[in-house]
Amino acid sequence: MTDSTVLSVSKVTDWQKCCLCQTIKGEELKSPPSRYKVTEDRDGYAMIARNVPLFKEINKSPIILDPKRLDDGDGITETLRKNKAVYHQSCRLLFSNSKLERANKRSAGSSKNVEIPEKCRRSSLESEVCFLCEKKAPSHDLRHAMTLELDKRLNECARTLNDGRLLAILSVGDAVAQELQYHRACLTKLYNRERSMMRKENMESLPNKDKDKYLQVFSELLLYITETNSSTNDPVVFRLADLVSLYQQRLKQLGIHNPNVNSTRLKDQLLSEIPELEAHKKGRDVLLAYTEDVGSVLSTAVDYTEAIIITKAAKILRQRMIDHKSVFAGTFDDNCVEDSVPQVLLQFVSMIEHGADIKSQLRFGASKTDFALSQLLQYNCYSKYQDGGKLLRHSKDHETPFPIFLGLSVYSKTRKKHLVELLHEHGLSISYDRVLEVSAQLGDAAVGKYKVEGVVCPNVCFLIYFWLF
Repeated sequence: MTDSTVLSVSKVTDWQKCCLCQTIKGEELKSPPSRYKVTEDRDGYAMIARNVPLFKEINKSPIILDPKRLDDGDGITETLRKNKAVYHQSCRLLFSNSKLERANKRSAGSSKNVEIPEKCRRSSLESEVCFLCEKKAPSHDLRHAMTLELDKRLNECARTLNDGRLLAILSVGDAVAQELQYHRACLTKLYNRERSMMRKENMESLPNKDKDKYLQVFSELLLYITETNSSTNDPVVFRLADLVSLYQQRLKQLGIHNPNVNSTRLKDQLLSEIPELEAHKKGRDVLLAYTEDVGSVLSTAVDYTEAIIITKAAKILRQRMIDHKSVFAGTFDDNCVEDSVPQVLLQFVSMIEHGADIKSQLRFGASKTDFALSQLLQYNCYSKYQDGGKLLRHSKDHETPFPIFLGLSVYSKTRKKHLVELLHEHGLSISYDRVLEVSAQLGDAAVGKYKVEGVVCPNVCFLIYFWLF
């Protein structure tokens, strides 16, 4: 008898340990929280005091435990509270109300005259056995049968597969009562065996006419793959999901309402019929390609990857450009050009024009052409487009100094509306109407300045004024 078992049956309780199992495990000891307002008849102490004797009465105690050990004469509840008893959460759950209800159901059908020996569980268990594969494994790798729904599902699988060994195990009692343990992979394998068996039985139960339809559609699919490959010199790649969809649609067209098509089995059949095909997995997709085309497909994949990189770069730049706001305030200050475009756009243009290596960037830096191109790109970046519109309308919060300066300069030198509009159509200048609007704003600003200073002196007169005085 191990030390843990001796402690469990001892008449003396060590209140520093778990009051139920009296063992030391790598689990935190707990007690009913005092900071929460929980009635004393519903906390952990009350549940232990109520359920432990009931488990003892029906001889279904999950661990070797004498209720008298928890009672010093004042009742189990008062004894636990007085000694501030602690317990493992896993041990307390063994005496939960749901476990007690199941134990009562299992013992209800037993004869009252037959004395049932007390069921014991090993308190220290290094390894357990999976009842499906019959292999030993650490207890933390195994799952316990906890629901009657699982027991029902296991019985259905055993009857479908006609598995004598599994039927013999389940005939002793339900899986929960036997405390069966299993690997998750083993249970999945059992379900897959049942599914495969049922699929096979369904196929065998099909009339010969429907079987011929499956064969016909499969031959048509083979012909489609071979003819597609022979009709072009370019590498051909088939997506398995697309082939399965074609297969199902054709079966439905022939009158099979719920075609049973397994993609993995279809892939294996195609590979066996066309040895030149190879299957390659890419993410969640399975791609089928001819062996001779794999090299070309990989080369195309490299180009495809570069296209994706370019698309992502354009998306990042466009988002930064849309988020960046720049409004013309009537003057061109020293930092207006740098502030009008996002820094990442200027760096990108500079790398395109001069090179992305560090030496080129050190040699050229950000030139005037870089700033000009960046401003034009920023000016012509639209967040929304109007359907049916012939001309794109620029937003004032995306106006950069270069197109404003160019439009004002051309208008002031030539006074030609068609020149300004021509530059505007090519995205190089602001529109003629915008030029007039900015000119009016500048005039209003000059008048306001004169009013504040209390004197009117045109700029062209400044030199003459200072020369005379």
